[in-house]
Amino acid sequence: MKIKLFLSSLAITAVISSCFVASAQSVKQTDVRLSRARTLHAPENTFYTFSLQSSPYTALSSPTPLTTAAWDDPSLTVTLPFPFQVFGRSASQLVFDGVGGEVLAVNATTQDTLPLIGPYAMDLCDRGYNTNTMLSPISYTTEGNAGSRIFKLEWKEAGSYDEVDSLATTNAEMYINLQLWLYEGSNRIEFRYGSSLIPNPGLFYGGEDGAIVGLGLFSQAGDLLSAELLSGAASSPQLPSGGLPQPLTGTPAPNTVYRFNPPGTTGLFESDLSHRIFAYPNPTHNGLWIRVLDANHNAQTSTFMAHIRDLQGRLLMSAALNPTTASAQWIDLGDLSTGVYLLQVEGMGGSMRIVRN
Repeated sequence: MKIKLFLSSLAITAVISSCFVASAQSVKQTDVRLSRARTLHAPENTFYTFSLQSSPYTALSSPTPLTTAAWDDPSLTVTLPFPFQVFGRSASQLVFDGVGGEVLAVNATTQDTLPLIGPYAMDLCDRGYNTNTMLSPISYTTEGNAGSRIFKLEWKEAGSYDEVDSLATTNAEMYINLQLWLYEGSNRIEFRYGSSLIPNPGLFYGGEDGAIVGLGLFSQAGDLLSAELLSGAASSPQLPSGGLPQPLTGTPAPNTVYRFNPPGTTGLFESDLSHRIFAYPNPTHNGLWIRVLDANHNAQTSTFMAHIRDLQGRLLMSAALNPTTASAQWIDLGDLSTGVYLLQVEGMGGSMRIVRN
């Protein structure tokens, strides 16, 4: 009998609620981190706002592969192509650390908390694992122009360990297609779902009604600091403000999009920049003087890009500013209509609200 144990690569030591799957072939302790949110207390305030969307699901074209062989409990790392924040914490990498359906968003240099992204937090597995044939590749790509890029991570026809384990020597048949999208600048997170084939949900989900879906924030000691987990039917989930969420009921239909926006009207994070960006006059009629401080709060001395977005997060204009000519740089807003906009500086997480009158 094969004994298989999931151990966290980051050594979280919290008392957790683990799922156990037993069969004649193996016993596996499944350490799905987001399942801990069902037993650990989380603050009731909600960091993100959630919306249910619909958009055609398109498989990635010529993506970069993360897996090159049939996988189970993958240990994978991918470096993000642009600065990103999860729960307001900077993240430079995504790390698979034990189960296939969730990833940690980590900072490669410092990490006091562990943001976790779970587009399908269950024990996903390559359908061809029993025959050493990769049938469920994990891959990624980045699309768009600098300042408004989208990082896309894809699980293609991902299977369930529970079905793989029940078959022992043959390929699994059930699967789900899904993608994780991370938006540059806005820090928006989307889970996108494609076609699925799950005729036996009880087996696929290991006796649960569905998968755990959402976001979690853990301390290094394993304390749950925030849990943004969806509840209810997969066709109409809700983001509750408290309680102990359960796995979703059912499987998201093809073309379903679960969108998580961080604080602010548009989901653009607006809380970090007031001590590093000075924009005046604000409100303004024609333009802004912009002065930027570096991480040590000294005057910025290298050229930087400033971006102006509307309240839907769309990029309206960009300007390269050179502080070597003057400590404050002018950006002309004369082509914009009166209204409220968001100022971003490339390389800094967050945005600043500005008003043109």
